[in-house]
Order: sequence, then structure tokens, then C-alpha cells
Amino acid sequence: MVYNKKEKGKERERKGWVGCLTERRFCWFSNDEKVGGHIEKNFEFFSSVMLNVHRATDLMFSREYELEEARSFSRKLLEKYASEGNGERSFLKTMIKHELSVPRIARLDHLEHRMWIEDKDINSLWAGKTSFHRWDGKSLNGHCKAIFGILDDLEKEIAAKHLHSQGSDITNHLQHLGYETFVSWLVEAKWSRSQCVPSMEEYLAIGMTSVAHTIVLPLSCFLTPSIRNHQLQPNQYETPTKLLMFITRLSNDIQRYQEEEEQGKLNTVLLYLNENPKADIEDSIAYVKGMLETKKKELLQHAVIDGLSDLPKHCKQLHLSCLKVFAMFFHSSNRCDKEDTEMLKGIQQAICSPLLVGRTSKVLTN
Repeated sequence: MVYNKKEKGKERERKGWVGCLTERRFCWFSNDEKVGGHIEKNFEFFSSVMLNVHRATDLMFSREYELEEARSFSRKLLEKYASEGNGERSFLKTMIKHELSVPRIARLDHLEHRMWIEDKDINSLWAGKTSFHRWDGKSLNGHCKAIFGILDDLEKEIAAKHLHSQGSDITNHLQHLGYETFVSWLVEAKWSRSQCVPSMEEYLAIGMTSVAHTIVLPLSCFLTPSIRNHQLQPNQYETPTKLLMFITRLSNDIQRYQEEEEQGKLNTVLLYLNENPKADIEDSIAYVKGMLETKKKELLQHAVIDGLSDLPKHCKQLHLSCLKVFAMFFHSSNRCDKEDTEMLKGIQQAICSPLLVGRTSKVLTN
């Protein structure tokens, strides 16, 4: 009994020393006048680090005085960045303002209380990645389960129709498309959570995986002649498919950069600003629009000239038709949210609503 008490006392003492050493290791910069002065002088460069320091001190216990100093030091620099910092990195500024203005205890009701420490949503997505790879949604929950259920139902319906009309099973190919899309969402979510800023090339390599290929490729399977099975594989997409994927991403980024900036997300417009400090927002939009127009011309060329890709003629024409549909959607409005009645009206006119003519509003049907 005496031995156990002594050992427990030593254990508590060891833990106390470890805690003290950990705290000092974490907060050393605030006690070093030279280093602290350098950080204050270059506060913009260290803004991301200070944001993480400030977040970490939310888990501070009583009498952790050096952590309190680190919190005070980091908060002072974050407030300075929020009021004076580089506006061209406003996606970071938005996150900093949110961190400073909303106490962590006040975020409990809307599930933000541990978002930056445990990356709960990211872990959920990683679990979802495994389930999507196996195409088994039994272990999923929440948003991942809902997304999987929608994709699974859609792909089963498409596969059943294709088996009935074309005589072959494309289930595995459709599942690969769904998995590739989910992985791209995962990477973008990880960038957003960790504040990692990829290069333009890295972003486009992930960001081009979008709604475009999940629509045009399954539809191409129903054409005669149809797309070949290997052309449904991510590493074997034909050039027209890649171009359509690029075009939809760039169109989205031009239309939604303000909304995504407020949400702390990245896109090509914001990345161009990050990589070109002397540019302004108009320069960035013009650059991305230039990229977009170039890709559109390339897709048009591939659609009308034989021999530039191995896609059948009807498949290339379908790619061009999808380009026109997406262009109509993006030109309908500047937003793509649930309140956007203008875009919904455009979709209905293009796909659903019958044509009305004359004063009697007669419906034209085939």
C-alpha cells in the first residue's frame, strides 16, 4: 500500500514535469524577445501559424500561464492582421475574423467546438473514402451516408437500364466514377480545414473532378457506337472529357469565388491572387476567363475535327452538347444555391417545360 502511494505520487510528479516542459516547448517564442519581435514585424507571414496557436490555446487548463501568454501574443497579431493584413488573402482573413469574433464555447450548438482540433469532418470523410472504395455504405453515417445513398441509387438505376438496353454491366465503372469524385471532395475539404494552399496545377488536378464527367460518361455508354470501357477509367479519359471537366470547374470558380472566399475555400481566382501578389481581383478573373476560353476552343476543335481523339463521333457531340448546357446554367445566374430561382427556371425551360406559343398558350408536343 505504501509502495503504491509512493509510486502514484512519483507518477503525478513526472506528469507535472512533462506538462510543464510541453507548455514551455510550445510557448518558447513568446519568451524570446528577439524571436517575438521578428514575428511581430512579419505578422503577415506568420498569420497562419498564429491562428493555429490561438486555436490550440482553447484547450487551456487553469494555471497554464505560459499558454495564456501565447494566446495573448497570438491574438494581438491576429487582430492586427484582421485590420491591416493583406486583403488578397482574404480567405485566410475571413477565418481569422471568425476565430476572433466567435468564442469557441459559443460554437457548440452548431458543431464547431472541435472542428479544428480533431478534424472530425475530415475523419468522417476518410472513413467514407474506404466505404466508397469498397462501395459498401453499411458503416457510414451522417452526410457521408446520405451522399453514398444518392449515388448508389442513381448508379444502380443507370446500370440496370444499360444492362437491359445494351446487354452489358457497367456497375463497376460507375462506382469508380463515384469513388473518384468523393476522393476529390475529400482532398478539397482537407485543404480547407488545414489551410493548405496548393499550387494552381495541384488544385486543377483535383478540382477538375466534378459533375461534368459523372454526367457525360454514363450517357455516352448509351450511344451507338458507345464509349469504350477503358475510356471510363480516370487515368484513361479522352481529351474532350478532360477539357469538359476543366471548363465546368473554371466556370464555377469565376461565378462563385466570392461565396467560396467567405467560406474559406480555394479556387482558381483566389489561387491566382495568392501566386501573384501584385495582381488585383480583376486581373485574376481575367486570367481565369482566358484559361476558360482557351479550353472551350480546344473542346470545340476536338468535337468537330476527326482524328484528334478516339471517342466516337456521337460521344464527341454529346460532350459539346453538355458544354452548351453547363454554359447556360452558369450564365443563368451568379449563384448556385437553393434560393436561385433564376437557374431553376433555366433548367425547366431547357429540359422540363413544354413550349408555349400564341395568345392561347398552346402546348407544342411531338
